[in-house]
Formats: sequence, C-alpha cells, structure tokens
Amino acid sequence: MTASAFAQRAGSGADQIASFADPIEGLPTEGTLFGLPVNVHGQTTYINQRYNNFTSSYSGMNSLSANKSMSYTWSGTLFFGARIAQDTDIYFNPEVVSGVPFSGLTGLGGFTNGEATKANGAQAKFYSARAFLRQTINQEGDKLTLDNEANQITQIVSSNRFVITAGQFSTLDIFDDSRYAKILAFSS
Repeated sequence: MTASAFAQRAGSGADQIASFADPIEGLPTEGTLFGLPVNVHGQTTYINQRYNNFTSSYSGMNSLSANKSMSYTWSGTLFFGARIAQDTDIYFNPEVVSGVPFSGLTGLGGFTNGEATKANGAQAKFYSARAFLRQTINQEGDKLTLDNEANQITQIVSSNRFVITAGQFSTLDIFDDSRYAKILAFSS
C-alpha cells in the first residue's frame, strides 16, 4: 500500500509544495474474514486555504470579506469489499467530511475546491458515499487479473464479460475511463 500526500504552505511570496509517497509496511489491504475474500482501503484529503487583506470597493452580508481569512475542508473515505459468492462482490464506502468556507459564504461563492461542495461546517458529517453489489458474468475470452484496489477484490475474469452493478454509486464510477480523475490520496 502506498500513501501519498501533498502539503502546501502559504507564504508572503510563492507557495511551497511538498509531497511524499511511502509504503505503509505491515498493513494488508486484502485477506479473508469468516472464509470470505475481503479488502479494505482508505483515503483522506485535507485542504487549507488562506488569503491576506485586500482592497474591496464593495462589501455586504453575502460578500467575501476583505479581511485576512482562512478556510479548510477535510474528508475521509473507507472502501470495504467482500466476495459473497463466486464472481459476486459487495462494497460499502462510508465517508466523513467537514469544512469551513471563506467568510462563512454559501452557495456558488462559498466553495473554492471540489471537497467544499460536500462540507457543511466544522461539525463532521458522516454519510454513505457508495453501497453496491457487482455481479460478473464471464464469457469466452482471454483471462485477465483485476488487481486488489479500492472497490475491487483481486479477481481473474474473462476479457469478454458482462458486469452488472446495482446499488448506490455514481455513473462516473463506471463510465468515466479517465485514470487522472480517479487518483486516490491513498492507493495500493
């Protein structure tokens, strides 16, 4: 399992960005529980943003304050999976999020990063991001190995297969083939 994180420090000049990616030793992400193949993964994102005082020709109740301000968002997701029968998996992704926008703004002016659209104040909010069942129906074809990752238990499948997914999930989870849009903060 590899952990990746990006930290940014605001300064008076150019911001400094540092990153690290180190394996987490001794932390298995796949195994068995009650005789069932299972996996567990996780990710977390923390974004802290700040701005200094600036001159504003207008200010009002719903305006960005001209005074120095700070905002943050934090989210964490766990990815649980279990193979309940041959080629049948179930997955559950609980999520927690919290955040405070600049100047207490709401609506379109209140979020400055994608995580902020889910945050609703400093109090952590827990919810189910995904809960679904996936049935794979293999046909004739070459055998492929799908490796252990978030929402995928290691599995040998046919290159020619039907996959039925039912439950709570985003259509982008299935139909968006962009690998860059799905980069996780923690991945194996």
